[in-house]
Amino acid sequence: MKFKINPFKRLFYLFVKSVVLITFSIFYRKEKTHNEDYFKTPGPCIIYGNHPNTMVDVLNVAKKKNAIVHFLANAGMFSTVITNWFFTTFFCIKVERPKDVPGKRIDNSASLKYSADFLSRYGTLYIAAEGTSKMERRLRDLKTGGVRIAFDAMQKNNWELPLCFLPVGITYESPKLARYDLFYNFGKPIWVKDYKERFEKEPKKTIKLLTSDIQSSMQDLLLHTEPNDDDVDKLVQKLECIYRNENGNEHTEQFFISKKWIAKLLDLKYNDTVNFQTIKIKINSYCENITKHKITDKSVQDKGSYFGRILLFVLGGLFALCGWLNNLFAFYLPDYIIRKLKLYPGYTATVKLLLVISLFPPIYWVQYKLLSTFGTFPKYYLLYVLAVAVLGFIALWYSRRWAQFKADSNWRKLKRQNKPLSENIKNQRKEITTTVFSHLGT
Repeated sequence: MKFKINPFKRLFYLFVKSVVLITFSIFYRKEKTHNEDYFKTPGPCIIYGNHPNTMVDVLNVAKKKNAIVHFLANAGMFSTVITNWFFTTFFCIKVERPKDVPGKRIDNSASLKYSADFLSRYGTLYIAAEGTSKMERRLRDLKTGGVRIAFDAMQKNNWELPLCFLPVGITYESPKLARYDLFYNFGKPIWVKDYKERFEKEPKKTIKLLTSDIQSSMQDLLLHTEPNDDDVDKLVQKLECIYRNENGNEHTEQFFISKKWIAKLLDLKYNDTVNFQTIKIKINSYCENITKHKITDKSVQDKGSYFGRILLFVLGGLFALCGWLNNLFAFYLPDYIIRKLKLYPGYTATVKLLLVISLFPPIYWVQYKLLSTFGTFPKYYLLYVLAVAVLGFIALWYSRRWAQFKADSNWRKLKRQNKPLSENIKNQRKEITTTVFSHLGT
């Protein structure tokens, strides 16, 4: 029996999805995809996504799928009567973890059965199979629950169900901040029926095998390094900044370059220690220098006219000031709330997005109502409120460029007061952009 849904629930899902699409299109500057056709594979399917950014990951993936996606969700979300009703009613399936039921025996049998039945009706299920969210670029070990659900569904349908796993990797340019890029990397579907013979002979080993195969597929979709290779990931992140400033490439292009760097640096680390350490010292020494003197790589690059940037900042500052004054509550109330809550960084983007959705419309509505009390031309006040929203983006742009402007000023000061040191820093950067990049194959 094909998956069917209550018309009211369908309308609710489509409404929420519309809100997410609009909000995220504002929050992220650009969204790029790779191999998106793989993700168009119809249900029944289980989507496996990486999980560095809590609920934002889930919504980012679900909005790309043309289906009514259901979600495995941790039991902590169902802890109150209201949230239990809401999440149970609207597309979430409760899964217990040790920390959700301290001192009690975990019992997910009903949830696993419901999930298998849902897939049997050609549903689309999303699972964050790492189990927890941690703001890292690597993929942590996947839990086996999703694979168990898949095999259970296949057995219930005599292995005739066209069930597959759809792996997806999300890479954020800046996970916590707005107006940065997002990259989706979709993997080939992994068909559960291909594991039938192995499962019937050795079910436990086959569960581990399929989980391992999905893990390998997802690692290929990410900038993955193992925990003991954290030094490689940190080096690559520093190189990304320098390379982007040097070549002006976008986040998507950088992803594939970074994949090659990771592979090359890992090879050097374990097979050519001397060269690896040389590269590591060059990169870290340069980055420590610019951090110590409160400058940035872009400052050292020394491109463009400094006085032209001053003029741009004076003119831009006037618009930015209007943006700040008119968006004071809308901008700073979410940040204030987040600081007071002292959240784990991985929740920052999620909470900020929820606050933006809930706070910006009423704040702009109040501004509109206050202005409308002064006259009888409401359409002009509406235009004013729209202009305020645009000025808010200018203020955001200006605040980020202001930080760079201060770094540029520090760089000019360093060049005046300590020319040998500034020349040394420039030479360090040149060594990276020529020798290091050449060694890494770029």
